[in-house]
Amino acid sequence: NIACSSAVSLPLTPFDSISLTFSPAAVGKHETRLRFLVNGLWVVAVRVGGEGCEMRFELAEPSDQRVHFGAVRPKQPATRSITLVNRSRREVEVSALEAAEALRAKSVALTLGGEGATQATVRPRGSVQLLLRFAPEARIPRFSQPVVLQVCSLARPLLLVDGSCI
Repeated sequence: NIACSSAVSLPLTPFDSISLTFSPAAVGKHETRLRFLVNGLWVVAVRVGGEGCEMRFELAEPSDQRVHFGAVRPKQPATRSITLVNRSRREVEVSALEAAEALRAKSVALTLGGEGATQATVRPRGSVQLLLRFAPEARIPRFSQPVVLQVCSLARPLLLVDGSCI
């Protein structure tokens, strides 16, 4: 998909390059030809193609769709670890920044792969650990909070976290 309505003139030197970004709107093979007019004399057609693949970033265990901390006492943390798997044919960029901010208000810390990280790149057939630590300092009424991750810049709801502090 070329985002221009008509011919575009680019003055280039012999060592310049043109970058193209492939962002398919659908799964499947895509192909097109780009025509370049060289020195106003020759038309060179370049075949450009790629394949759009399905994004399959999901929980390793479907039973992890609900993470239940239960009733936790103040200053007695509870931790849960969830495995997320990339079953796509290409790597995916994952961001849990917004989800971590939403959970922080409920005294839940969220990290991807440990060490406080909220972003990760997961290779095809690779996995990453989503760590949830509920460490309330005072009473918190029962809550239920969805965890929505950004996967390749798309919002992807993955699980629900609930608990309380008595």
